Amino acid sequence: MGWLTLRRPGFRIAAAAAALALAQTAALAQAGARPDPAPNLYDDPTPMLDRIFGSAEDPPAEPAPTMREIAGGGTEFAIGAALGFLWPKHADTHSLFGEVELRYFLEDWLVLKFGASMYRITFDHNGIVNQQYPLLLSVEIFPLPTIEIKPYVIVGGGWYYTKTDYRDGFSALYPNSSSSTFGYHGGIGAEWIHNNASIFFEGTYVLVDPKVNGTTSTDFNAWKLLVGLTLRF
Repeated sequence: MGWLTLRRPGFRIAAAAAALALAQTAALAQAGARPDPAPNLYDDPTPMLDRIFGSAEDPPAEPAPTMREIAGGGTEFAIGAALGFLWPKHADTHSLFGEVELRYFLEDWLVLKFGASMYRITFDHNGIVNQQYPLLLSVEIFPLPTIEIKPYVIVGGGWYYTKTDYRDGFSALYPNSSSSTFGYHGGIGAEWIHNNASIFFEGTYVLVDPKVNGTTSTDFNAWKLLVGLTLRF
């Protein structure tokens, strides 16, 4: 009966498991380590489950892309052109003009803009005709520089050269003249960037008084709207 018991498969499996456990215990003792204690029903199963299945850690969150990365990376300058509409306070009608600009990126949220344009403003049914050439320096502040359509605030000032021609009855009252003065502007805009190009919309209010005979100090104050395209490099 003893020989038959040794021949049973269950006995041989138990004997092999016992031998393997003894060998593991001897190896740990030789290495100076203690075998893990037998598990208890009241133990926390988390370490055992982590050992068997591995702990699933959340991947580190990727930082939000910056304006320069959205624009293709390395953007420091941008050149652009815009179509503009100007509504002076007491002019005969609005003026349509073009503007060129250069932007320099100090930070993703802070941009310097240099702009130049030329437009025509008339008063008293074309009796007073003004050609105005503003050179502008603006600061653009982007409070949310990483979203797809970025709103911004713009403030700045500029140098305005105004050339005035008098016609009809005004020519007998005033000689043609020119003047230079400083003006100020402020407003809001929005820009959408795709690769190295962007489209922007901008509205500002301009305060300027070129001291033109036949006009008042607020006649040249104007709303200005720009719709433009920039290329970044």
